[in-house]
Amino acid sequence: YLMGGLGNGGAGYYALDISDQDDDPLADITTGDDLAKRVLWEYPQANTPDDEWLDDLGQSYSRPLILNSNYSTINSGDDTEGYVAFFGNGYDSVNGNAVLYFLDPKAGTLLKKIDVGGTTGENGLGTPVAIDANSDGTIDYIYAGDLEGNMWKFDVTSTDPEEWQVAYCEGGGGDNDCQTTSSPQPLMQAQDGQAITSTPDIIHHESEEGYMVVFGTGRFLSKDDVETTPTPATQSLYGIWDSGDADDDSEYLGQVGADGVLSHAPYLPDGSTFALLEQTQIYYGPALDSSGVEIQSDDEDVTVRILSNNAADWSVEEDVNDTPTTDAWEDPVVHAGWFFDLPLNDEGERVTADTVIRDGVAIMTSFILTDDRCSGGADSIVHELNAYTGGRLTSAQFDINGDGEIDDEDLVRIDYDDGTWEMVVPSAIQITGRLQTPSIVTLEDGTEIKYFSSSDGSIKTVVESSETTGVHSWREY
Repeated sequence: YLMGGLGNGGAGYYALDISDQDDDPLADITTGDDLAKRVLWEYPQANTPDDEWLDDLGQSYSRPLILNSNYSTINSGDDTEGYVAFFGNGYDSVNGNAVLYFLDPKAGTLLKKIDVGGTTGENGLGTPVAIDANSDGTIDYIYAGDLEGNMWKFDVTSTDPEEWQVAYCEGGGGDNDCQTTSSPQPLMQAQDGQAITSTPDIIHHESEEGYMVVFGTGRFLSKDDVETTPTPATQSLYGIWDSGDADDDSEYLGQVGADGVLSHAPYLPDGSTFALLEQTQIYYGPALDSSGVEIQSDDEDVTVRILSNNAADWSVEEDVNDTPTTDAWEDPVVHAGWFFDLPLNDEGERVTADTVIRDGVAIMTSFILTDDRCSGGADSIVHELNAYTGGRLTSAQFDINGDGEIDDEDLVRIDYDDGTWEMVVPSAIQITGRLQTPSIVTLEDGTEIKYFSSSDGSIKTVVESSETTGVHSWREY
């Protein structure tokens, strides 16, 4: 099955049957009638009740997913019975809420929808991402962001779709309390006014139970987004620690406030606070070699960004299903993730491209607005950061000097106020045009090429260190 949406062209989705007994799935499509037979369904259909979609479904920006769900455990005789199609409701719906849709992928009929609401009347849910928490081949949790800056987590562990629900709620205590509560809560809410239109990526926490949910904020949907800087002026990159505790649905983190402090501190002792570790920009400008000379690649100047590498304090030592095991705290502030405020406010720096995590490295692309029509009015900054802390990495990732190798020659010089200097790893590289989420090809020489579609009409390539593949850890039960 191949499923797609109409994008900004309308409120609807469709599915095609592209299977064939022959090696060539197009071999038997020679007429319009042959092609029409491949159309499985469109949603909404002619008989779809208006109250099911008319007010809830917006422009189909959300990319749909078709994955195996726990629904399959109560069905038999059909290997595809448990598969579900799901997507966010997109933007500009009549009701202005954020809604997650689940469809039967064979029939295009509604299985379930979860409405998490909104406060502005202009909300909408973006493209979701799902994880299989217990490695049984079915999805357990879904994450998706909305225009009001909420990162939602949905619990789909039940075999009954009617019990699929928001994972967190105020005053919740497990046992599907969030299904009927009037106070569903997101995992976290970004700083006031920030929107999430890109898709997050998920990775297991580096040392604790649960997951890191990594994403950026920003929107680029309307004329106002083009002609003005973002509102608020500052957008951010985030990595949020979700403890993954399925037995307590009140462990949401609340809104990000001043200095990254979170408004809700579940399971922490009195006097302790959850906050996000802040990373900052310590350099932005031309890439310099050890002599202080500007580095060129393919006869072009190279602009880089360097971030701090502050360390996170994960000392909660929670047993996940109960309360912290630590009675005394050396520091009343412990971290529930990280953030980096994008500093190019005057250029409207923001994130709309999806996050990709490879080998513990978060690939996150922001862009800034320019007056250069040849570049599509934008330049992009491709970040490669520690997915767990948001800080700069310890080894070179970019082929800064363009020699085809990634080594210590791709470090750049940074000078300090006290007259000292050192060679460090660049955290990001600037590229002409507004870049989309990359496709990645791994080469045999230990490098990989990321291919970016650019608003300047070209395909941009970035050569980097390749992901380490193969078994490198395991868990025994």
